[in-house]
Amino acid sequence: GSVTVGNDGHFAVPLSPALTNGEAVSAVVSDATGNTSAAATAVASDTTAPSAPADLLVAADGSTVSGTAEAGSTVKITDAAGNELGSVTVGNDGHFAVPLSPPLTNGEAISVVASDVAGNTSAAASVTPPDTSAPSTPADLLVAEDGTAVSGNAGAGSTVKITDAAGNELGSVTVGENGSFTVPLSPSLTNGEAITVVASDAAGNASAAATATAPDTTAPATPADLLVAEDGAAISGNAEAGSTVKITDAAGNELGNATVGNDGHFTVPLSPALTNGEAISAVVSDAVGNASAAASVTAPDTSVPSTPADLLVSEDGSVISGTAEAGSTVKITDAAGNELGS
Repeated sequence: GSVTVGNDGHFAVPLSPALTNGEAVSAVVSDATGNTSAAATAVASDTTAPSAPADLLVAADGSTVSGTAEAGSTVKITDAAGNELGSVTVGNDGHFAVPLSPPLTNGEAISVVASDVAGNTSAAASVTPPDTSAPSTPADLLVAEDGTAVSGNAGAGSTVKITDAAGNELGSVTVGENGSFTVPLSPSLTNGEAITVVASDAAGNASAAATATAPDTTAPATPADLLVAEDGAAISGNAEAGSTVKITDAAGNELGNATVGNDGHFTVPLSPALTNGEAISAVVSDAVGNASAAASVTAPDTSVPSTPADLLVSEDGSVISGTAEAGSTVKITDAAGNELGS
């Protein structure tokens, strides 16, 4: 712009557009005959904020954030709480790279602001670093006494998945803001099953696995396929692998015990051998003391009864009495082998 200087020696030249970004200007005076003064310079006020930083990129390992901003401005990086993470002066080409220590690898939101030498500050630009950090391993695991749920603590917002020993999913849930979770289990786990608990975040990072064991309140199945050896020296059958089989007589006296093999089969030696048709019971108990219902079997009867004793023929010869094995049948014969009674 130009203007004629007033009689008082003052002038004011309107500027359009206004200069608000620290521009340098020159002023030259010319008289009526064309003589021109030396140039005088002035600098406009800088009240224009830089543009918001652009093209923001966080390195895959979270160690730097780069982008573009006004050359010569200062870029400052802050976290969501406003804490400064780093700053740098933008190069003449408008590019910058700010080192971050420690690296950001948990999906944290960060803000980037550019400020010029006059203190004007840009609007904030935001960027989210990659999330490559796995959640913490679930902790404080507890399976309910009735086996209907498993609870514990894990990273808020993560997803907890419960699996059995074969890798089958038993349930999952999103962890609450307080970091606690409860996963219903159906059917209930009441047989000492081992379970695995893993937490995964929104980016798919998975924690290390935590393990827990369900309570064992389930009694083993009743022993089956019971067989007493012909000589009465052993009893065999099938029952829950690893359980303990106990053999008792009709009075409850223990006759023997054995641990069931991995194939579910057992053989319990009996000493002395049972050869008189005795009734015996077999009960299975697991490692925590749950006991099965009793199974019963009868030993073979290969024992000859004792000889009848205390024989007495009545004076009139009509009756013979004595003692013999209870329940046995007594037969009376004459010298020729003819049966006289029983």
